[in-house]
Amino acid sequence: MTLEEKITELQVLMNEQEELADQMEALKDEIKAELTNQGVSELEIGDFNVKYTKYISHQFDRKAFKAEHENLYEEFSKEVPAVRLTLN
Repeated sequence: MTLEEKITELQVLMNEQEELADQMEALKDEIKAELTNQGVSELEIGDFNVKYTKYISHQFDRKAFKAEHENLYEEFSKEVPAVRLTLN
C-alpha cells in the first residue's frame, strides 16, 4: 500500500469513526430519555444493568488560575514533547 493509499484509508476510517461516535451519542441520548421517562436511574434489561446518574465533577480552571497567579502558573508549568498528525 502506498503512502497516499494509507492516508486515504486513514481518512475513510476517521470519517467512519466520527459517524459511529454520532450514532453512539444519539443512542445514549435515547436511552437516557427512556430512563428519564420511566422515572428511574437504573434498569435491568436482558443481560444489561443500565445506570444513569448525575454527579458533580471538579475540574481545575487553568485559564482563571493563570490569569490570577501567572507567576505560579509559569513556575509549575512544564513543556512536554508531543506529536500530531493532521489530515486536511
